[in-house]
Amino acid sequence: MNNILMPKNQFAYAGANNIRYKFDTPDFHRVEEKLSTHQFAKGEFGSSGNKSPDKIHQSDIEKKQWLESLQNTENFKQGTKENGINHIFNGEILKNGNANGFHYEGTPNSNSKIVGDLDPSNEFGVYQAKVEIDGVLKGPKSTFFPKDWTPQQVIDAVNEAFNNKVNIKNNRYFGKTSDGMTIEMILRNNKVISAYPVY
Repeated sequence: MNNILMPKNQFAYAGANNIRYKFDTPDFHRVEEKLSTHQFAKGEFGSSGNKSPDKIHQSDIEKKQWLESLQNTENFKQGTKENGINHIFNGEILKNGNANGFHYEGTPNSNSKIVGDLDPSNEFGVYQAKVEIDGVLKGPKSTFFPKDWTPQQVIDAVNEAFNNKVNIKNNRYFGKTSDGMTIEMILRNNKVISAYPVY
């Protein structure tokens, strides 16, 4: 093989008279970028060194216990594929790779975060902002339940709206809390798979 200088950041292996670039594909670069963004965003790498798998696992356990401690969650779908509580408090990545959900900021060990500025709160304390979930930027802004609410207050408000819900179209519903806040809900088999305050 002749002296061949490889472009920077490309790896190759030789076979007969041709060279193939093993890692120079769009799919590989997308996965590599998503992984590194996710790891740095979560603080898994950096000057303090790698986070141990035990610590990562422990934070997942703590978050799960925190979510399971919520009361009066019977109106929420709680399966592994669709989980209304997880959608509200953590957000999720859909099968198509899009970020979805995340409507409460106070979740411990969350994989989601606000990026950029917050829009001003309305009269109910509801605000909105661009968000990132597991390193993926969500297209539309997320609306958020008030910052001073506890997680249980969020559940209670959704239950209150659920009890006076009005069907808007297909599986979309609006309901109101006693103080007048409108909450939009998406239901599957009469269970909440998504709920968020209207801004």
